[in-house]
Amino acid sequence: MTHLMCRIVSDDRNNWVAVKAGPGAATYSADNDGEMGSAHTIRVDLSQALSQRLGRQMSMMSVYKVNYLRIDVLNVNDGNDNDAGVAFQGQWNYWAPTKHRVKAMKLARAIEDEDGADEVGDMFGELDNMRAYKGMRFGWDGDQQVKFQTGESFAELAGSQWDLNELFNIYEMSISQPQEWTNALWENGRCGYPNQFGWSAGFTNNAQTQAVFNTELDSGTQDVHTPGATPYEWHGEIDVLGGLLLLDTTHSSTDDGDLTVNDDDYIYRITVGVKSWSDF
Repeated sequence: MTHLMCRIVSDDRNNWVAVKAGPGAATYSADNDGEMGSAHTIRVDLSQALSQRLGRQMSMMSVYKVNYLRIDVLNVNDGNDNDAGVAFQGQWNYWAPTKHRVKAMKLARAIEDEDGADEVGDMFGELDNMRAYKGMRFGWDGDQQVKFQTGESFAELAGSQWDLNELFNIYEMSISQPQEWTNALWENGRCGYPNQFGWSAGFTNNAQTQAVFNTELDSGTQDVHTPGATPYEWHGEIDVLGGLLLLDTTHSSTDDGDLTVNDDDYIYRITVGVKSWSDF
């Protein structure tokens, strides 16, 4: 059985699909030269999505088997300004399970369990008459990136919460390094770097064509109502460590410049299908 879940991207970090980095809003518009000038990143938390869907606490100390992904580009109701079309491109990012990555996450859980055992208010210790789940909750590469992200209190670590990127870097420092070998091809360390694959999606409201000769249109162009959507849709099977995915938007169709007064604004709807999961 596949659990299908979809949500329009939000700028509220408490949602399972939310903006991680970029302009601070969930809306997007075409770039003038077609290459986004800064990171536009959306975070997808499958553990939270399935917790809400199934009514149970889903763990990040798990591997989630994803077999469906879809991106729809939608118009935004923020003014009467969407009169052209757009295409966006980017890449999906996720950590696949490997022996070293899973070992690093188990190590973090053991450390937090030991460190927080005698701390009041710590999710692994005493909780002042409250009930709380003790599962680890990791961000991708910083604090406040997922709901109820697990705190840490080690002066040597950046920030105040656990994230996978820093955890894997610390783990790699404790084992053999590439420079210790004369011919190591794994220069990114034992945990490597995230898996990635590209995507492209778009939406068209109107197409602009050259106006018929001798018309009174000052601009020399006219709109042709040609609505159409080109969603990104993927069928396959990938194993997602911790249930975290990132969606980067790196490029777009070029902005239509002087042909429109205001930039067209769009938003994404993300659909994910999860086939199964297994804890470790």
